[in-house]
Amino acid sequence: MLDHRPGIDRGRLHEAEPVEGVMRVSHEKWASLPLLMGAVATSMETSQPLNGDVPVVDEEQRLHWESVRLRADAPLPLRA
Repeated sequence: MLDHRPGIDRGRLHEAEPVEGVMRVSHEKWASLPLLMGAVATSMETSQPLNGDVPVVDEEQRLHWESVRLRADAPLPLRA
């Protein structure tokens, strides 16, 4: 969620969960949309984890993210 409210968090990204509601995340990549998009782009370019997930392109050329914890025995995916 991108915060549009006036104040110190304006322009900051927050996590939104169905039960917990909106949560301010402390990681620096959440400080703004450009920082998050830069982190996503870097992860996609390098196949390195982002927040515990790695980008994976399936057989139909669709991008999705897989948990590194679930892929502990598997090598990191090759770049698409």
